[in-house]
Amino acid sequence: MRKSHKFMEKSAIQERLSEKKIMWNRNMMKIEFLQKFSEVKHLYKSYRIAPTAEKFDHVLRLLSYYRNFNPIEIIRSQLKQHVAKKNKTFKLNDVKDHVIQGTETANVQNWMNNINHVTEKERSGK
Repeated sequence: MRKSHKFMEKSAIQERLSEKKIMWNRNMMKIEFLQKFSEVKHLYKSYRIAPTAEKFDHVLRLLSYYRNFNPIEIIRSQLKQHVAKKNKTFKLNDVKDHVIQGTETANVQNWMNNINHVTEKERSGK
């Protein structure tokens, strides 16, 4: 991870500007270098996903915990629904028991069903 440009030495900023073929002169102060760099840095910003996007011509960006394309989140959602349905007393020990019961329902077959569901969703693109 790169450190912020404002903490870089003036010579390092000059080098970075030269790499990007950005014109500068030796009389400039560090603040001027930083301003010059901030004006063009958006042109050089890239993400790890960019090569994949270029290769396949599209990328699907999802929320971190997007349930429809994540079998773990589907299982988690099913567990939460189980606890909500069974929990009548709202006592911690009872909630713990319901969580244990709910995790027992997440067997291999349930996982496979959810994985197949996600795979089908990915294929259909919906």
